[in-house]
Amino acid sequence: MKTMRTLVYLLSAVLAGLGAFVFFALRQGGWQGRELGEFTGILTLFSMGVEMLLWLCLMLIRSKKLPLSAQKPVVQAARLLHGFHPCFGALAVGALLLHFSLTADFSSAPDLRHLTGYVMGALILLSVLLGLGKRLSPKVMTKLHTAAAFLAAAALAVHLAA
Repeated sequence: MKTMRTLVYLLSAVLAGLGAFVFFALRQGGWQGRELGEFTGILTLFSMGVEMLLWLCLMLIRSKKLPLSAQKPVVQAARLLHGFHPCFGALAVGALLLHFSLTADFSSAPDLRHLTGYVMGALILLSVLLGLGKRLSPKVMTKLHTAAAFLAAAALAVHLAA
């Protein structure tokens, strides 16, 4: 499991590095990577979805309405997701940075699709910072981290609909 986490962290670092390369090197020459941008957007969506599954598992466990036969698999899934939560967060940020470098358009005024993408990206980065933060109580940090993630999901819904 440790090897798998290391690979996911490495993949996220490669994506972020590739995003910086694309943004600073290739985009200066007028290269547009819209098709690849769609793929990286889907990768960001997937990694955010995996992260949100942890919240769903925890809410199911806390609700006490889960049938006895389903409790053990949900608890096991929550433990697995909790172990990979930081990895998929890093993957979401790496894919997001690459997606941004491929699709950002600064040549004209931003439209709704770009604005919601920028807001979503800022909220994801805020969620990561809150998840890593140690200044406030863990309960407060968790609530803020979750709120930022859900606001990012709402911005994502508008981004996809625009």
